[in-house]
Amino acid sequence: MTPDGWKEVLLGEIVDLRMGGTPARKEPLYWDREKSTQNRWVAISDMKQRLLRETSEYISDEGIKNSPVKLIEAGTPLMSFKLTIGKATIPAVPVYTNEAIVALEPTGPIDRVFLYYAIPRVAKTATASVAVKGKTLNKEKLRQLPVLLPPLREQRKIAAILSSVDEVTEKTEAVVAQLQIVKSAITRELLTRGMPGRHSRYKQTEIGSIPEDWRVVTIGELLRMGVLEDVQDGNHGAQHPKAADFVSSGIPFVMARDLRFGTVDLSSCSFITRKQADGLRIGFARPGDVLLSHKGTVGRTAVVPDGHDYMMMTPQVTYYRIGNPDLLATQYLYHLMQGPEFQRQLDARSRQSTRSYIGITKQRELLVPLPDLSEQIEIGRAVAAVEARLVAEEAVLEDLLSLKAAVMSVLLTGDVRVAPNGEAG
Repeated sequence: MTPDGWKEVLLGEIVDLRMGGTPARKEPLYWDREKSTQNRWVAISDMKQRLLRETSEYISDEGIKNSPVKLIEAGTPLMSFKLTIGKATIPAVPVYTNEAIVALEPTGPIDRVFLYYAIPRVAKTATASVAVKGKTLNKEKLRQLPVLLPPLREQRKIAAILSSVDEVTEKTEAVVAQLQIVKSAITRELLTRGMPGRHSRYKQTEIGSIPEDWRVVTIGELLRMGVLEDVQDGNHGAQHPKAADFVSSGIPFVMARDLRFGTVDLSSCSFITRKQADGLRIGFARPGDVLLSHKGTVGRTAVVPDGHDYMMMTPQVTYYRIGNPDLLATQYLYHLMQGPEFQRQLDARSRQSTRSYIGITKQRELLVPLPDLSEQIEIGRAVAAVEARLVAEEAVLEDLLSLKAAVMSVLLTGDVRVAPNGEAG
């Protein structure tokens, strides 16, 4: 049912669809490698922010003359419509685009920012419909997209509300990005120089310069020394549960996606019954074990929280169980695995496979710096202080993204009306 005062129109009735193009890659003269012109050329990979100010590539004046590109004025919404459907941005400067991006130039009294928010949602819905074959849209399909259009003043109010949410979200994203940089820098410094004031002499090792009294050992050596009791993934064999086997509560069945904010996110986790878990061979992680994703998404880490006797690992996740807590601190191991050098080793070894994967044998070869326990604890606490702030900001960001999705759902469908004076109707 169309909300009172709104109307359903076809996209082609309210905008001029302007497709882009790509100058010949084999002709160097068509590309402005030095970025000496203002000819910004937008690819889908450039569409990362609400407002687009820069692109990774520029084209030359010759490239413009010899390709089907069209100049798009600043403020005109752009949307991807091939392969990746519904990515959108608003250029803050004039741009050109490739052929997978359409510019939406209003042909009547339409708010452009409202279009930015409304059309990608419509396009994504269309690609999920049986009526649209394949995950792509062409110009004619775009023209036929049905759009719910409120009165212009209401469009502007909806756009203003959603823009306000986006502005807060973007500021939080910037804080998160900066804290990630700070955490990475602090972790690198502490894992190569040690705690400030504790060391004056350093040595070169396979993983770079470290304090002279530290050791470099492999995961395999830590196992042989008994410092680690066990390193095991969730290789469950023929009894691996299927989606139909999952239940609403029980034993957590942990996947790579569930390693979030330094712990196991039970809100996204699947569960199996204790009976199902008893039928599986290996992969039982206990509270205090450090988890590492090693397949598909490589390099996520977490510490198994209290609350369950054990959790079952999928084949995507390895658990590391400490055998001698007098020689290795849990938080040190956890933060070490997040450190730049350990992640570099994971990346290098996982790329040797045809897929993103690093098995137990390769994990045993990974090198780690090993200070004494007291310094491990100090390093763990120092990094944890920064991580606590980062996790808090990431949680705020997640809430903002959820809020935006909920607000868009009710405002762009007319389920909640916002009058131009700001009073909800």
